[in-house]
Amino acid sequence: MTTATPQTAAVLEPETRKFVDSLAAAGWLKLGAASIAKLALGITSHEGPDGKRSVDTPISIQNRRISAGAIKLGQMPEMKLY
Repeated sequence: MTTATPQTAAVLEPETRKFVDSLAAAGWLKLGAASIAKLALGITSHEGPDGKRSVDTPISIQNRRISAGAIKLGQMPEMKLY
């Protein structure tokens, strides 16, 4: 008989946490939005063949809006290009 170890849905790999934290540190995400992003990405993550958690959610920036899939995470500051 095998015993399964329960996995927490909101577990993220350190790289994903660092990515979201760096967006917040740059001012592109508010702290509350960063927390929600980590939770949402953790819930949508799954265990890959190597045993690591993986997220297959597209991250996009359109019209200064940062989104993970259909979830709006925040807004980039305006950038002036010279």
